[in-house]
Formats: sequence, structure tokens, C-alpha cells
Amino acid sequence: MEDLEILFEDFKKKDRRALSRLITLIENNFYKIQKKFYLLLDATQKSYIIGVTGAPGAGKSSLINVLIETFRKNGKTVGVIAVDPTSHRTGGAFLGDRIRMQTHTLDEGVFIRSMGSRGGKGGLSLYTPLAIRLLDAFGFDIIIVETVGIGQEDIEIFKLSDTGILVVTPESGDDIQLIKAGNLEEADIIVINKADREGSDKLYRQFIRELGDTKNSYGFNPIVLKISALHKEGISELIDALYKHKIFMEERHLFEKKRKERNLSLFYLLLDHNIKDKLKNAPGLIEKIEKGVIDPFTGVERGIKIICD
Repeated sequence: MEDLEILFEDFKKKDRRALSRLITLIENNFYKIQKKFYLLLDATQKSYIIGVTGAPGAGKSSLINVLIETFRKNGKTVGVIAVDPTSHRTGGAFLGDRIRMQTHTLDEGVFIRSMGSRGGKGGLSLYTPLAIRLLDAFGFDIIIVETVGIGQEDIEIFKLSDTGILVVTPESGDDIQLIKAGNLEEADIIVINKADREGSDKLYRQFIRELGDTKNSYGFNPIVLKISALHKEGISELIDALYKHKIFMEERHLFEKKRKERNLSLFYLLLDHNIKDKLKNAPGLIEKIEKGVIDPFTGVERGIKIICD
């Protein structure tokens, strides 16, 4: 492994290669660096985090491309984490979003990184929260996280972001009653993309009717918009919606509440990671549980003793 002290120093000097290398280490060998990892992080989280989710083919990447372009025109730096399906052969991201967002790769104010989902929940990578903290410490004004897009219960992104965008399309065939039990209830902004296509007006009216005065977990009534990322239509309305939600959360100190929740979530992630890593090396315990020599309940008792030793 390369010299971590040098890597950490390069990161603090805003070296993009060091940022990229650290994300790779997080994914592949976090246990080796975690004891010093916290030294890279600021006590306060400064970046504005936008989560983007929706079914595959909804146009999430196209939307993010336009958002990057808009934020850059306003002088904001942008870091993007795009979670892709994991390759079963390599364990890496199956399709890197560097390919889909090529227009921004030469922009020093933009950093785009793909992460394999690796069994993470809600269309995210297990290590997405850590990558977000790195991008925040690096100093990006805005961080955008794109999920794999796994379905109606893809709600983890709304916990991880400051503002969560749900992207749908007129031809998606989504049943709003079904969505209502999942990510619709937690979204802050609902974007009907490809709004130039037939059925967008009907879908918009359905969302407005079903939502009514319904508020999400933070007391915000989701904003519904029609846009076309391809034709760059409705983007100014989306920026206004982001600003409206941001002001709503700031005035009620809800971003601080969200960040406290993220700190606790990260604590549980690290706790789970370390417990599994330590038990993985427990002599024979896992094999005995797999073979039924030891029942899972007894295995837990023995595992706790191993962890506490």
C-alpha cells in the first residue's frame, strides 16, 4: 500500500489524484486506513448534498449533467458520486459515469467518481457515506449522489442527502399508489423528466392530486416539476425548487438535524464494518455456524466475547 502520510498530505493540498486514491482505498481496504481517516475530516459538514434517484432509464445522469453545467455557471464547485451496479467479476462499478458525463471531465471544478453498489442498501454503495465525507472535506460546494435506481423503496438516498430528487418519466408505467408507499413520501422534489413526451401532463396532475398537502418526514410538501434534461427545459424551475427547499430546511435548522442523523448512521456503518471484519478472522466460528455445528444464537454470544476481548 502507498504511503498514507503522503497521500493524506496531498489530499489536504487539494490533489484530485489523492482524493480518487482515497475513495479507492475506502472501497477496497478501509480497515487499513480507518484509524487515521477521521484526521482528514472537518468537524462541520459544509457541502450541500443533493440526492438523485429513480428507475433505470429515467434520465438521472442527463439531469445531473445539466445541473453540473448550471452550478458551474454560478461559480460552484461540484463533486459527483454515481453508484453503478457492481461487476461480479471485478467488484468495481459495472458502468462508470465518467463515460456518461464526459463533457465535465476536464473541468477542474468538477470531480466525478463511480462506485460499485457492492450490496449496499437503497441503490447506494456501502461506502457512499464515507465518500461523501471525503468530498465535503475536500471543499466542494455541492455534492450530487446518483443511485443505481432499484425501485419504489429506494429511500436511503433521502436520508443521506440534504435535498432528495425523485426522477420519473411519463412512459415509466409507475403506479403512483405503489410509489406512495415508498420513495414518493420521502422525496423533496419530484421531477417528471422527458416532459415533452405524451402523458407528462396527465402524470403531473396525478402527482399533484395524490400528494395534495402531504408532507414528508421533515414537514416539506414535495414540489412537482416537469422538465426535459435533453432539451434543457425547466431547469431554472428546478434550481428554484432546490433553493426553496434549502431555505425551508435552513430556517427550521433541519439540515443540522439531518447531519446529526448522518453522523449516527455513519457510526453504525463503521461499527458493523469493524464487527464483521473482526469476526471474519475468528478461528472456525463462521465455518461452524455455516455448517450448523453452532447455532446462530450461540454464535452471537461467542462473537460478542471475541469482539470484547
